[in-house]
Amino acid sequence: MLPASETGFVNKLRVRRIIISVWLTERARMKPTGKTFFISEQRKPLHRSTVNLALRKYSAAASLPLRAHPLMLRHAAASQLADQGADTRLIQDVLGHRNIQHTVRYPATNPPDSKALAVRIPADHGL
Repeated sequence: MLPASETGFVNKLRVRRIIISVWLTERARMKPTGKTFFISEQRKPLHRSTVNLALRKYSAAASLPLRAHPLMLRHAAASQLADQGADTRLIQDVLGHRNIQHTVRYPATNPPDSKALAVRIPADHGL
């Protein structure tokens, strides 16, 4: 049996697997022209300019103080895994790092008590 702290993490992994499974089913239905994971409505590989444009659009709509870019999503995913207590080797595998030294910064920058430092968002934040 998993400890309570790991149970939430495992449940989130199951949800992610379900989401990926649903996407792969939909993707197969679309009969894409290649093996790329993300595809456009034209069934071709999703171009990086399309992703950058979407991130620019949504970061502006969210009134973010800076423009979001794909690398920020990668770092956010790694930081979230570290915050949830994921093993550094798991984070290394997810990010595809060959050298563990490139991965150890995520747990180091997200100490367990970092939530105490989090800024509280007021209830009327407009979202």
